[in-house]
Amino acid sequence: MRWLALAIALAGCATAVPKPAAQQKPSRPPSVQLDGSLASLRKVAGDAAQPMPARLHAVSEIVALNDPAANEALRTLAGDSAQAAPVRAAATTGLAQREGPNSVSALSSLLVDADAKVRLAAARGLGMVGGEAAQAALQARLDAETDPAVRDEIQKSLARTTD
Repeated sequence: MRWLALAIALAGCATAVPKPAAQQKPSRPPSVQLDGSLASLRKVAGDAAQPMPARLHAVSEIVALNDPAANEALRTLAGDSAQAAPVRAAATTGLAQREGPNSVSALSSLLVDADAKVRLAAARGLGMVGGEAAQAALQARLDAETDPAVRDEIQKSLARTTD
């Protein structure tokens, strides 16, 4: 019985020990106000003055919204070359997740973006979506792609679309 009491006591102590800083989820900066509305999320995602984690969090919240207007918000963020590449890449991935085959045209146009992170996200998105149109867009870009990581992702995505 003493062992049980000791085990319970130790278990209680173990749960009270804080996680190392590397394992803790980053808290949202106090200046970032997300009320869950598409307008608020778009504002934070597109605001270069906001910390990048907050901007990426806003993009992921847009992806999760049950609002058809979120698709257009993602298209706008992904295609806006004035936005930071991580925001654009996240919006590109979210667009593929939300729209599926309906995103092929937008993703295809992002395969020629100036930023490799955006091209990589577009290639990955086309691989997720699949289909003949996605495969054709990936094949058309393969020979012209100069970034090794993007070329590799195009090849992986082509393999996924032909399975």
